[in-house]
Amino acid sequence: MHSIYRSSAAKKVILEAYQEKLESLDLAFQMRKVETSFGRTNIILTGRENAPPMVLIHAWNECAPMALEAFSGLFEDFRIYAVDVLGQPNLSDEDRPSIHGTGYGEWLYEIISLLNLKQVNLVGVSFGAFIGCKALLHDSRRIDKAFFINPMGIIKPGAWDRFIRVHAPIHLFKHWASTVISNWYFQGLHTGKSAFAKCWTYNLLAHYKWDLEPIPAISQAQAQLVQIPIYIVGSALDPLGPGEQILTQSQHLFPSFTDGLILEHSKHFPNTAGYQQITSFIKEH
Repeated sequence: MHSIYRSSAAKKVILEAYQEKLESLDLAFQMRKVETSFGRTNIILTGRENAPPMVLIHAWNECAPMALEAFSGLFEDFRIYAVDVLGQPNLSDEDRPSIHGTGYGEWLYEIISLLNLKQVNLVGVSFGAFIGCKALLHDSRRIDKAFFINPMGIIKPGAWDRFIRVHAPIHLFKHWASTVISNWYFQGLHTGKSAFAKCWTYNLLAHYKWDLEPIPAISQAQAQLVQIPIYIVGSALDPLGPGEQILTQSQHLFPSFTDGLILEHSKHFPNTAGYQQITSFIKEH
């Protein structure tokens, strides 16, 4: 297996940042490792015991503690299962299932089954929403509702936006490692000014092997198979998929589309105020 990190020292930097974020949350939690057919997966359990289950899938190139910070407003209402996605900078195995096959969906549904969860509220952010949709296409019997925030795979990002916001700074950083390049990437996709998120971005650019393969779009035929209620949140200023386009296409694709929300002042990664809006939207439904 090829490592997703540039060296063992690089991996140490990323995982120390992971631990720093987890400890900063100051919450009661349990850590559980689950052996799946696709690799060993780390899950953080928190929230109110005996509350309805919520499976939380973090965004592209993030980790479970970052998702937990974003959705801390749900801890009193749900039992949270925050999953570290395979092949991402976190505590799960480094193998990356193909985004073109059914692997990610099978993997997530296998986790839900191994944990014996039923009537799950599924929340996926960015790439996590793509994985959540893949799980629904595989099997949705244990899932009650799905909330997808700035989902990848609904529309195809513009080639220029993707290049200027993502590819260009990543490639330039290899030749000119500086905070100027790191901030270019950060400011293109992030709404807030989180010091940790800025540091995390710099560390990813310096130490992590990015997977830049474009996410394939969910087809009309696939979307027709999804029967559970789907709720979509889009960000108006997201260069990877403007919110209005995301919602319009979601209504067209999913027969079970139920409701949507536009974050008027957010980019791909919302700030604290944006996540508070999303939290209220989830509680409402």
